[in-house]
Amino acid sequence: MKKSTLLLILVLFVSSFTWAQKTVTGVVKDFDGNTLPGVNIVIKGTTQGTISDIQGQYSIKVPGNDAILVFSSISYMTEEVPVGDKTEINVTLMNDIEALSEVVVVGYGVQKKSLVTGAISKVNAEDLETQQVRVEQALQGKTAGVHIMQESGSPGGGITMRIRGTSSNRDSNPLFIVDGMRTGSIEYLNPNDIESIEILKDGASAAIYGSAAGNGVVLITTKSGKKGESKINYNGSIGIQSARKVNDVLNAKQYANYYREGLRHQIEMQYFGQEIPEQLMQMQLDNAYPFNPDTLGQGTDWIKEIFTPAQIQEHNISISGGNDKSNYFFSTSFLSQGGIVGGDKSTFDRVTTRLNADHQIKDWLKIGTKVSYTHFERKSIGENNEFGGIISNAMNIDPLTPLYFADSTEIPSSYWDQITANIDDPENSALTAGENGYYGMSTLVKNEVANPVAQIANSHNNWYTDKVLGKVDLTLTPIEGLTVKTSYDIDMSYGNYIAWTPQYFYQSILYNYLSSTYQQIQRSYSWQWENVVTYDRTFGDHEFSGMLGHSMRNEDFYYIGGRGEVLLE
Repeated sequence: MKKSTLLLILVLFVSSFTWAQKTVTGVVKDFDGNTLPGVNIVIKGTTQGTISDIQGQYSIKVPGNDAILVFSSISYMTEEVPVGDKTEINVTLMNDIEALSEVVVVGYGVQKKSLVTGAISKVNAEDLETQQVRVEQALQGKTAGVHIMQESGSPGGGITMRIRGTSSNRDSNPLFIVDGMRTGSIEYLNPNDIESIEILKDGASAAIYGSAAGNGVVLITTKSGKKGESKINYNGSIGIQSARKVNDVLNAKQYANYYREGLRHQIEMQYFGQEIPEQLMQMQLDNAYPFNPDTLGQGTDWIKEIFTPAQIQEHNISISGGNDKSNYFFSTSFLSQGGIVGGDKSTFDRVTTRLNADHQIKDWLKIGTKVSYTHFERKSIGENNEFGGIISNAMNIDPLTPLYFADSTEIPSSYWDQITANIDDPENSALTAGENGYYGMSTLVKNEVANPVAQIANSHNNWYTDKVLGKVDLTLTPIEGLTVKTSYDIDMSYGNYIAWTPQYFYQSILYNYLSSTYQQIQRSYSWQWENVVTYDRTFGDHEFSGMLGHSMRNEDFYYIGGRGEVLLE
């Protein structure tokens, strides 16, 4: 009787749930009565939804009368409609006036978004509020067709940006324009200084910039002061970075067991498949590999030795304000990022300062200036090495090799003979690890596999860069609708790269007997002079606009480098 009652209750519950669900259909139209395809219809509070078809029709199952349907589409106001006892819901979406009247930067001017026919995406300052080290990282996932690829995980490492894929077998980087000034890259920018970013994706939108815009254009506008009292803003963060997940590797006991199994197979091959007495097999295994796996313990976990938590901190402060005639924006920032591989041998520090100011001298004359200064310091280790790199070696070197040898007597004799024959003073070379003795060297793993901790210690690669970007512009409005603007821009950078390679010995085929140093100095200077005349008037329901422009640009690049060897340690 109890089983029958339980079964009856279960059947009634399933029937009740099925009866509660129902299908709602309808048509979505705009204010003018035109059907709207591609409208998103979602049950509020869930991920269950559908989209309207080409006739604006839709059909969706809802769990009950309490459900609320949310209708949304780009450039239209979102509508929420309670289902109630209705099975047909027709909706009219109103135009989002704010979105249609939004102004975007297009070439040498601005235009309402609703009038733009080209492929342009805009990212506002609010979209960049998530703390990011680089502007490119802040754009990740913010707009369709833009792909951001980090070239390495090293602090300050390069970032590749592609707009609608690769379009050239030479250079596929987009053209970057900051406040009207062409610049080769944007890694020097502080994301907190940016007001908006426009991305011109197609040829029609970027045509005014010529062939340089073949891979798309990224237009960046930095912040300006607003009318009102001075405002001081500060934001900062301090955190710890660590690898989300690292690979598990064999410990010493596991490695030794696998190693002995490999030797066993090798010995069996020598006997052409004949059965070998176990005693003879053990004797040959012990002669070839005398270690007892049960006594080895964990050994060296090389992955844990190279991966360490690293600190990252950023501080930003800005002062802005203005009145009826003038406005200003001043900011400075400091960023320091450590590397989770390499410790203090892999760091990135950046200091930025910016001053933007405008002043209305006369009703018809306005002057403005934008100046930024950035200083970088970057230390790096070898990166993007498929084989022979630090992470690769940490995964390939055996766990039986110790991190350090206490003294030279623990170094394999064949290695020590090779070292003393080629390095005059081994005890004062890069072989030593200070109070820890000497860096461990493997005799079990060959093929250029090195001690990754020794590799980190022997990495000495430093970049120093200073960059100044500045402009001065005059804007005249002699008559209504006519604007004449002239601007002069400069882009200067100075870079200094210093690398030092000491004498080292990792194993018999991986060594460097001649210490060397290399230095490279780069200096670039470019200027740009632009004159633009625009006329924009509205006559009733008609709008007339025209532009005449003139641009001159000059670029100079200087480079010198030198290398020296056999230097004193």
